[in-house]
Amino acid sequence: MNCESVLDPKDLKKMEPNETFEKQVTFKREINVTDHSTVHALSGMYEISFSFQKHDNDPFISLFPIELNSDKDPEILTVEQARDRTKEKDEVKKWFEEHEGEGMTIESEESILNDGIWTVIFRAIHKDGADRIIINMDAKSGEFGEIHYDKVGLETLKLLNE
Repeated sequence: MNCESVLDPKDLKKMEPNETFEKQVTFKREINVTDHSTVHALSGMYEISFSFQKHDNDPFISLFPIELNSDKDPEILTVEQARDRTKEKDEVKKWFEEHEGEGMTIESEESILNDGIWTVIFRAIHKDGADRIIINMDAKSGEFGEIHYDKVGLETLKLLNE
């Protein structure tokens, strides 16, 4: 979702211990697809986060989940639709067949929506790490972009799992 900046310089003040203040914020039910366009937020779980930076650079961060149910048709592919669509592409099917044929477990990594492009990532786990396929796709049209291949070692795989 998209949050307009809530910083108002008039809110900045010195606070005494146990002093409180209230601030009302309205979230738009939109997500940024690019720097210049938004779409209605998809139904699903979202995480609201807010933070304060104290003058001594000690941050305070709070996170809490909310569930959004949208009554509007999606303007972009959902992450599930993007993942399913990638599996229909012949090049991706071949990658799955080759790796499953070798007895490797295939996992989906977290997909990324950035600048109107879904990046969908799968990895095939083996004893030395994992082979990855990274598929880019237009979030609105579903048209495929570049497909990249990557190999990661056990240490990198461990970091990806954290």
